[in-house]
Amino acid sequence: MFKDFFKTNESASETGFFKVDNDKLIAINEIPGNGSINSCIESLGFPINHIRTVNTFSSDKTDCLGFKNLSKQLVFVLAKTRETKLSYSDVQKELRQIDWDYEYSSLNVEDILEAGIDFENFDLTFLKSVIDLREDGENVYKSEQLGLYLQF
Repeated sequence: MFKDFFKTNESASETGFFKVDNDKLIAINEIPGNGSINSCIESLGFPINHIRTVNTFSSDKTDCLGFKNLSKQLVFVLAKTRETKLSYSDVQKELRQIDWDYEYSSLNVEDILEAGIDFENFDLTFLKSVIDLREDGENVYKSEQLGLYLQF
């Protein structure tokens, strides 16, 4: 009886790739496209520069985590191997290890925004979904979070 109570809810994926939905890991059992992380990102419905990947080098179970860019919203998890079983608590452990000050340092944010300009796909709707933007003039928006003014 108690053995099931303490059992972790681990999942495996034939590919080692999991989509995250409402704090649940959903196995992706067929690798899309050419099998690259970029193909996986696109298969989830995102342009590649809308997702920030964070490598989890010291983890025994995860290889990398993918977040909606400029946010901490987890979108996907890539396990170390196809045989690796993951639970959401394993992923939460890795989330606590991330240095968000580094990931979203001013230099990284500059690179992220420049990529959005280059790809021409960081529109107002996307940016409002990930950062705090408030109108501060005609076509000018201010983000307290980033300490920036953005003009559209």
